[in-house]
Amino acid sequence: MTLLSACSQSMDIPILLQTDKLCQDFKVIRPTKADKISAETAKTILGNNEARVVYGCKKLSNEAVTT
Repeated sequence: MTLLSACSQSMDIPILLQTDKLCQDFKVIRPTKADKISAETAKTILGNNEARVVYGCKKLSNEAVTT
């Protein structure tokens, strides 16, 4: 799958993103029980992990959804 992005402020033209590469680079964050994080950090981590699905990544996986 390919996504069209036009959110870069430094570019006036849209760019294409390959979701398989994006999902490998935008990795799932998996804190362990030994990690000491605040509630705010946990909320940010959860939001980032959930946002990956919007970009075509499998939930809690560093792979793209295949269609």
